[in-house]
Amino acid sequence: EIFPFTENFNTACGPVTPPYLEDFEAVTSFPDCWTQQYNTGVIDWSVVVPTSNPQGAHSGTQAICMKNKTYTSYITTIISPILRLQNINNPTLSFWHTQKIWGNDQDTLAIFYRTTPSGEWTLLVSYNQDIPSWTLDSVLLPNTTNSYQLAFQGTVRYGYGIYLDDISIT
Repeated sequence: EIFPFTENFNTACGPVTPPYLEDFEAVTSFPDCWTQQYNTGVIDWSVVVPTSNPQGAHSGTQAICMKNKTYTSYITTIISPILRLQNINNPTLSFWHTQKIWGNDQDTLAIFYRTTPSGEWTLLVSYNQDIPSWTLDSVLLPNTTNSYQLAFQGTVRYGYGIYLDDISIT
């Protein structure tokens, strides 16, 4: 569940028609057209240049990361711009990610979708296991509309962090 939350808005944008790619290379702090919601505590997703665990971004030099160096669990969600998917055949979300376990501390990622900007969020997929290196995952997007959104929810508690790169909708 991605509620309750407080929002940290970035630039508002009109709907985006795929193909769409966010590779985090043209941003310095947070991608335009994305929003961030704090669910439990306040820890940001940040654009970073990874140097260890993982060594480097999947492509280019930058990725987005959520990391917590305490034993307190924090949950923060980043939400995509509105996507026009209704007339796209078999729209697919593809992304590269890693979330290496540190001892017994495993950070986790859940991805949700909604079909309208004020609609209910539905779980699409979750990753609760050790993913020690950059891994490509692809998910077919169900129930598409012209006001579709995706949410990437990180739960972090002293693991190596969650890293995302090259998020695409095709």
